[in-house]
Amino acid sequence: MDRKTFESQKAFAGKKKPSMQRRCVDNDYTARRMYMITMVTEGRKPLFGKVVGRSEVIGQSAEAPHIELSPLGKAVEQIWQTIGCHHSEVKVVALQMMPDHLHAVLFVRTQMEKPLGKVLLGVKQACNKAFRELMPFEFVAAAQQHARQSRNNGLLFAKGFNDQILLRQGQLERWLTYLKDNPRRLLMKRENPKLFRVQRGLDLCRTELFSHRQPVPAATTIESAGTMLKKNQ
Repeated sequence: MDRKTFESQKAFAGKKKPSMQRRCVDNDYTARRMYMITMVTEGRKPLFGKVVGRSEVIGQSAEAPHIELSPLGKAVEQIWQTIGCHHSEVKVVALQMMPDHLHAVLFVRTQMEKPLGKVLLGVKQACNKAFRELMPFEFVAAAQQHARQSRNNGLLFAKGFNDQILLRQGQLERWLTYLKDNPRRLLMKRENPKLFRVQRGLDLCRTELFSHRQPVPAATTIESAGTMLKKNQ
């Protein structure tokens, strides 16, 4: 989106777009860049498999958190891993499949003739084909009917995608760590859901070291480790 288009479509001129449909103003999506892309399934249906293992296990153990892909998940993974065969300018640096979404780090190595969004649209179309071939007929028919009900509904994937642009030193390493750690984070959320919730309106007593002052009650917001980690990513 260029500046002129952005100025004509500011938030005050209409409803705010969902994060999956927003793009960075003034960014050239045909240029040499590195991105972290996120796509979610329509309705967040867990179609790609299931995460198994134990959150406390690390390393290469069979019990370490990982995803067991469904046939559709394997097909979608294969389509993503072979993007470079159809678009030589794009390299898949990393890909993490999850039950209802995926994350990919993509490197646009040279100037492209068309923007990245067009490339990803082609990827979605290939994934939709696999969806129609691998899923039960009744399930596909229901999904197609849902997609026809509104232009904002997708078939396999929800409309659009979320992109983050590599801008600063250390960002790529954080992306790669985030992708690799996704299965463990999901298991942690399941095992300890309270750790990933924001707690508001708690009263704590604040004291100062080496002081004889009385504790001072203070309203504060406690954020879980999971929430803070997400912010830092």
